[in-house]
Amino acid sequence: MPGFAASISGRIVEAKSMKIGRNQKCPCGAMLKYKQCCQGKVNWEYLLNAPISEMVPHLKTRGRNRLFLCNALAALGLPKEKANSLAELKRRVTPDSVVAIHSMILDLWPDREDYQRSIGADSDLTTAFYSGSYDPDTVFQAVKRLSLYCDRILLIEPAPERGSQTKWSDFLEQHWEVMAATDLLTVEVWTLKGIVRYHVLFFMRLKTREVHVAGVSASCDGLWMEQIARNLTDAMDGFLVGFEYLIHDRDPLFTADFLEILNDAGVNSVRLPRRSPNLNAFCERFVRSIKHECLDKMIFFSEASLRFAIAEYLEHYHSERNHQGLESQIIRPEFEENSGTEEITSRRRLGGMLNYYYRHAA
Repeated sequence: MPGFAASISGRIVEAKSMKIGRNQKCPCGAMLKYKQCCQGKVNWEYLLNAPISEMVPHLKTRGRNRLFLCNALAALGLPKEKANSLAELKRRVTPDSVVAIHSMILDLWPDREDYQRSIGADSDLTTAFYSGSYDPDTVFQAVKRLSLYCDRILLIEPAPERGSQTKWSDFLEQHWEVMAATDLLTVEVWTLKGIVRYHVLFFMRLKTREVHVAGVSASCDGLWMEQIARNLTDAMDGFLVGFEYLIHDRDPLFTADFLEILNDAGVNSVRLPRRSPNLNAFCERFVRSIKHECLDKMIFFSEASLRFAIAEYLEHYHSERNHQGLESQIIRPEFEENSGTEEITSRRRLGGMLNYYYRHAA
């Protein structure tokens, strides 16, 4: 088709010059910069002026679709700004333009074996294939254009994005059942020796939000962490039994020996990047909750008082506190919902700092 490659070149590069800038989008249609994709591998300065048969093997599916739509408009003699006008499209369609468009289809998709299985052996219908974005507006615009000269349109699953990565939120949802997380919080205790900073190490089951405090200590070291790892993976009542992944930050307390014990029990380490508390958001939210609702409101004079306050809060957290992330449900409810007229009773913890209201069963 005379002039076909030339008409393509101006539209795909979106520049008047045949020189492709290294930061421009690659002509192959991969949605990457030229320097990250084909620069040094494919001579697009030559291919943009070459016959279409030489260009097609280097085009991605997205690039072929883009070229086809652009040149279909060119074959119809339709300006780009009027491409959305259905009346204008109908007025421009002629037998010659239909022949030119079908010739472009054969040039851009010379190997039709994969598509032939979708059409059927005895089909006499003219078929168009769409494998672009599944956004409703985008699909509508493509179908509106293709329907003028095709009997039917088949939607094909688009090619995967190059360099795409799984989102962190998707990763968590896919592994809820077997994923736990851990973090440390610090509390200052007023002792006879002065102010002592205690470390509280806790673990959380992400799906249920259950929390287990594995240890409270003012002097944490590798041996302390190794014993905690053994307790967590105990075959009888270990908190991490049945879990496969543990999210943790880069704290030095998560030593190689600690992680090795977990790995031997089938728990794999998921080490977070530096300065990324948002990737361990559930644990960070628990730290904020326990400090805001309990620890920051109290002065502790011994390790025993700290342990008692944490134990009371965990009882409240698991069996009395509603959780917005669980649709305002209680993790381990003690009573069934009661909408009767019985007397309302209050359960007080830590001198009334934590309260729970419920009705007596009939």
